[in-house]
Amino acid sequence: MSAAVARWAVLALAAVATVAVQVSVLSRLPLPGATPDLVAVLVVGVGLVAGSSPGAAVGFGVGLLLDVAPGIDGVLGRWALCLTLAGWVAGLLSARVAGPSRRAPWATAVGVMAGLAAATVMGSWGLTALLAGDARTAPGAMQAVRLLPTQALYAAVLSLAVLPALAALERRTGPARRMRRPRPSPAARNPRPATPGQRR
Repeated sequence: MSAAVARWAVLALAAVATVAVQVSVLSRLPLPGATPDLVAVLVVGVGLVAGSSPGAAVGFGVGLLLDVAPGIDGVLGRWALCLTLAGWVAGLLSARVAGPSRRAPWATAVGVMAGLAAATVMGSWGLTALLAGDARTAPGAMQAVRLLPTQALYAAVLSLAVLPALAALERRTGPARRMRRPRPSPAARNPRPATPGQRR
């Protein structure tokens, strides 16, 4: 199995597992404030680590899974749209934050993940109200403002576990590893010394 195939296979399994954990565990936790959103954190993390295209692709796929998951209310397609945009925007922010080194500081990356993941969840609520044409289908403006700090806090905590795992996956299977030059042979690394009568 090539590195590219392995990379997408792991991301697909992670997407399915994330939706399952979100629907069956996190959405039922009696935590104060907002509900932790592991799906948004995963999508934003993929965008930050792998770039806009992988982030948007994972966001679209995991968004479709979340749209059809049991117990998820709202307009069909809202999570696919919001998470696709989140993954794409995260890739753009990663390129700006990391610069030529392509490595953003951990504190900055966690902050971007928390803010963008929280904004994605809030955006999905607003999109539901807009498409349904009824403001009662989404939390009111004041309630959304109250939930935003806890949503960002939960996203920051989840990103501390998600971001290192995605970074390790990218190091092992990302384009940088596939494009790495082959190691020189032992003879090239340790050339034989020239004899006294031989020119170097």
